[in-house]
Amino acid sequence: MPFCATFAQPFTPTLPASRPVLGQRGPAISLYLVARKRASITDLAKQLNISVSTVSRALSGHRAISEATVKRVTDLAQQLGYQRNNLASGLRKGRSNMLGVVVPHIDGNFFSQVVKGIEAAASKAGYHVLICQSNEDVAHERENLETLMNAQVEGILVSLSRTTREFKHFEKVRKRDIPLVFFDRILDGHDVNAVVLDDRAGGYRATRHLLDQGYRRIAHFTGPQYLNIYKLRRQGYEDALREHGLPIEEELIIFGSMDMDAGRAGMEQLLALPQLPDAVFSGSDFSAAGALQVLHER
Repeated sequence: MPFCATFAQPFTPTLPASRPVLGQRGPAISLYLVARKRASITDLAKQLNISVSTVSRALSGHRAISEATVKRVTDLAQQLGYQRNNLASGLRKGRSNMLGVVVPHIDGNFFSQVVKGIEAAASKAGYHVLICQSNEDVAHERENLETLMNAQVEGILVSLSRTTREFKHFEKVRKRDIPLVFFDRILDGHDVNAVVLDDRAGGYRATRHLLDQGYRRIAHFTGPQYLNIYKLRRQGYEDALREHGLPIEEELIIFGSMDMDAGRAGMEQLLALPQLPDAVFSGSDFSAAGALQVLHER
């Protein structure tokens, strides 16, 4: 589900008349929570006996409204706890000033830092950010996009889930002329606006580091090859091995979902080989953590 929170309105406890409860002597008290109605701009107008448009302009500091009227409106708004709906106001003007972000998850360091950077840049430009998690599930990813489109965001930034293999739900975003930018993860074969790292170079450098330490039988944990990051990191791994004249051994390349369970299963698979690897390059921190758990348990 989208990573969005809607907070309930304040509640005022009221105590109804006491009544006996079956199996209990004497009166019992039941506590009911009654939602307090949120004050609207119409409520302000009725109490002040002025038009809604006058209240709206007074709250906006319009020059045509006298200081006395502005004070009456703002005093009552504060008294009733009125809160202006800036999103609705923006939509009436054709602007939501909202950007949507879809990430696979926000735990771990990478995506939390990316979201932090997006929010900081958006804030400087006068935008707010609505963040959703797909939880590595394409069905949730589709729901995220619907939520963001219904919120009338002015742009969407996406890092794909591991289970995303087709592009149809993104075509709907394009048809609405909503700017769409992918980051980190993209699908092969699609012409999209994207911000990505050089994952092939990263895979090469990680493997080269192990080779420079004297390791030669290096295993690799990789993920779905239709996602650029896993395909390119594997290619970088193979580039480094070839450069050192080492063979690409299929039994040392472990494909999985790149979560902790996959890391555990991958390490168990490697430990069952007749000849063990002497190092592992993992394409994911989570799978590496799972692999380390197995090693520590032994």
